[in-house]
Amino acid sequence: MPVAHTFDKGMDTRLAGIEVAGSTCAMAFPGIELLRVIGIFAVVIIHANAVGLFGEWKTTGFVLDELCRFAVPCFFVVSGFFWKTEAIERPWRAIGALAAKLLPLYAFWLLFYFAAEFSELFYPRLYGRDFIVALVPFSGGPGFHLWFLPALFIGVSLCWLSLRYVGAGLTVAACVLLYLAGVIFGTYGDLIGIHLPLVAYRNGIFEAPLFLLSGFMLRRYLPRFTTAQFALLGLAGLALHLAEGFAVSTSSLGHDYSFGTIAAAIGITGLATRLSHARDYGWGRDVLGAYLIHLFILKTVAAHLPVSGPLWALSIAAIVAAVSLGLSRLFKQTPVSRRLVALS
Repeated sequence: MPVAHTFDKGMDTRLAGIEVAGSTCAMAFPGIELLRVIGIFAVVIIHANAVGLFGEWKTTGFVLDELCRFAVPCFFVVSGFFWKTEAIERPWRAIGALAAKLLPLYAFWLLFYFAAEFSELFYPRLYGRDFIVALVPFSGGPGFHLWFLPALFIGVSLCWLSLRYVGAGLTVAACVLLYLAGVIFGTYGDLIGIHLPLVAYRNGIFEAPLFLLSGFMLRRYLPRFTTAQFALLGLAGLALHLAEGFAVSTSSLGHDYSFGTIAAAIGITGLATRLSHARDYGWGRDVLGAYLIHLFILKTVAAHLPVSGPLWALSIAAIVAAVSLGLSRLFKQTPVSRRLVALS
């Protein structure tokens, strides 16, 4: 299959032992493991803003929310960075294997968050009461962070099949066009009179393929760029993402992706690959579980905490992220509970 081999020519053999969303590369790229850990802290800050922990400091919450939006795009880019060539050569088999790991994980946590939300045992119901809307499979329902799992599966599937059957050139073009469509008609939609629900353009079809493919391409072209270039690209992308946020946002919540986001994700991930002396002390392997768990803890804390403001929000976010990482590691101590927080 010429497409995959063309991409793979000259790649470092250290990248052979990998998995789509796992963490088996700590020794080869310790900076990426550290990026995962930083990313989960950033995600919790985003959701601290979503549950109102910044209180009246809405502008502060908005800016920090936007600046932390690099996290999930970087998770996608990192996943693409560690794709196996064999998965592209035999996409149907690889997609089936991924589905067998990813979809049960998604189903369990989706049911968990529905139970927690509608039972109101831990916090008041914050999600809408319309079950038809709530059960949209791409959204994650009350576990609104869970959208990442089906989006990852959809994006990976589209890219692997496209690379295998239509080739690299058309795949790149299709990914760019899908991303542009998501930005223009989704992120910028309100400005041009198109009003789409978030799930219509944050679903793995429009944004995930380009992030994932960028990671795959980054692996090949990594030696061509300097550390300074990656740093500048990441900073410029973050600055543009923030500026776009002020232009498109109609609330105190940040937006998921726009023109600057892709540059930020590539630049930050590229920079992370150069941090050869970084240390994450093994916590990078616990990020997926922490991602799945953290929103439950955060909602529970927010419902019972009578204070708000930037210092409280950031402190609580740090504690929730740390506790979530600890719980993720604890869940891995038995084979049964491990399946709830890990893909391997």
